[in-house]
Amino acid sequence: MSPAMRVEKEFSSRRTWARSVVLISLIGPMAGPGCAKVGDPLPPLSQPPPTIRTLTLVQVDDRVQLHFPLASSETDQVRIHRSCPGENITLEPVLTLYRRQLRRRDDGSGYRVELELPEDATSCGYFLRFADLDGLISPPSNLVRTASVKAASAPRNLRCEVNSNHLRLEWNRPESNHDGSRPANVVGYLVNSRYRVATEVFRDPEFRFGHPKRYSVQAVSHDADPLILSQASDTLIIVPEDSFAPGSPQNVTAVYWESEVRVYWDPNREADLAGYFVYRELEGGTVRKISPLLQDRMFTDTTVREGETYRYRVSAVDKSDNESPPSPEARIAVRN
Repeated sequence: MSPAMRVEKEFSSRRTWARSVVLISLIGPMAGPGCAKVGDPLPPLSQPPPTIRTLTLVQVDDRVQLHFPLASSETDQVRIHRSCPGENITLEPVLTLYRRQLRRRDDGSGYRVELELPEDATSCGYFLRFADLDGLISPPSNLVRTASVKAASAPRNLRCEVNSNHLRLEWNRPESNHDGSRPANVVGYLVNSRYRVATEVFRDPEFRFGHPKRYSVQAVSHDADPLILSQASDTLIIVPEDSFAPGSPQNVTAVYWESEVRVYWDPNREADLAGYFVYRELEGGTVRKISPLLQDRMFTDTTVREGETYRYRVSAVDKSDNESPPSPEARIAVRN
């Protein structure tokens, strides 16, 4: 009989015995001759704390992580039970933790307990029982088991390429398992304990230039029931810098009107656009910037002279001071 079944039978027997005691207490005085008085009501029978059915198990290298919520706000202790092949079956826990000793999961959803895998144990079962402040103990949780698949070694050589709209993370595939056996058991990877990818590449569009990003990667050796992971790689910290210029403005047009030249262009769509510069070249002369940083898509040149021919170009600038190549030119001859 499994430990979980023995515990459930034990609690079932206790509940049956308790109900019998209550029943005898209620009807005993009434059964005697000439007795018509009913005693005071008895307090309700204490109930054991509730259990859970959502215990999950993750193997990381040669360790076991148990993930679970608490079944009740009255939980005082968590008792971890284990049964491995070749071990004597016992209802004694391998570890008991008080609530204050529990460690929350990184995402805040419940708790995590970590234990070492027994040596040469191919498949061990784990379940939990919860104790409240009165010392009452819950029935067993659901049973979860380890697997005999060897975890791969940790990925190595993390590196990152900065692109204008994403970061590209790459790493080397493990060559062996953590115990040195080959080939490495790899069916995918887990990035930052959150993102699952199939190959040695991860593209991250969720970043901001100038703000640090941290990455670590684990090899996945078994997909689920249980999930088997390698140790995490070394952490890579990167502060992406914006060195990407906006695109050149398009459809630049110059119009001469009442001794002025007005220059127009289409808007750029970059999210970090800061503005535009206008450049002018007198035909046969040099190119020079003739505007401050503009927010509008129009510039008026009031310094033109009749009889001259001018060429106008526009560049876009982002908030990191990256400037685009100049636009195609707009040429205009100033005549009456």
